[in-house]
Amino acid sequence: NTNIKEFNFKHLFWEHNNQNWTLVFELIKQLKPDINEKKLTETIEEFKWLRRRLELLKKTENWNLIFSDYGHMASSIKFCHQALKSKYPDHKITAIFQPHQAARVIEWREDFPKSLKLYDNIIIFNIYAARENLPELLKNSPIKRIKTIDELWQKLAERSNWIYTTDFEEIKQQINNWKNDEIIIIFTAWDLDFHIRNIL
Repeated sequence: NTNIKEFNFKHLFWEHNNQNWTLVFELIKQLKPDINEKKLTETIEEFKWLRRRLELLKKTENWNLIFSDYGHMASSIKFCHQALKSKYPDHKITAIFQPHQAARVIEWREDFPKSLKLYDNIIIFNIYAARENLPELLKNSPIKRIKTIDELWQKLAERSNWIYTTDFEEIKQQINNWKNDEIIIIFTAWDLDFHIRNIL
C-alpha cells in the first residue's frame, strides 16, 4: 500500500521493463528510506539490461523476425510467448527449443508441453546436457522404458506433434524457409545461439 512513482527509463525497451524497474525502485526505497533518489535513478539508467532476453537478431523486408532468448525453463517459454503475442498479435510464432539439462525436462515434463503448445510451430533441438550423468539419470527416471535422451525428446515431440532433430541443417532449413510475417524465437542456454548468429 504505497504510492508508486512512475518512471520512463528511456534506455529500457517495452513497458513491462519500466514497470519492473519502477517496482525495484520502490522496493529499494522501502528498504532504505534515506536513499538518494537521484543517485538511484542514475544507477538504474546506467544498467545496460541483460543480453539474450528476447534479443532481436534479424528483421527482413517481409517483417520476419528472429529472436534469441536464454530462457530454458517452461515459465520463460510461456512468458516470451505472451510478450511476443502482445507486441505482434498477427504474426505466427515458431519456437526452436534447445533443452538445457535432461533433469529439468524430466522433472517438469508436463510443464514444458503446456508452454510450448502456445506456439504455432515447435522444433526441439539436441539437448545441451551440462553437468549431468545421463545414464544414471535415465536409470532413475520416473519415465519408464526410456533408454536414451534421444528417445525422451522423440516421445515428447511425437506426443505433441512437434519436430525433434539433432541435425543443425534442419534448423537452417527452417530459418531459410521463413514465411511472411513469421517470428522465430530460439530458446537456448548454449551453442545453438552461436550457430544461428553464424548463418544470419
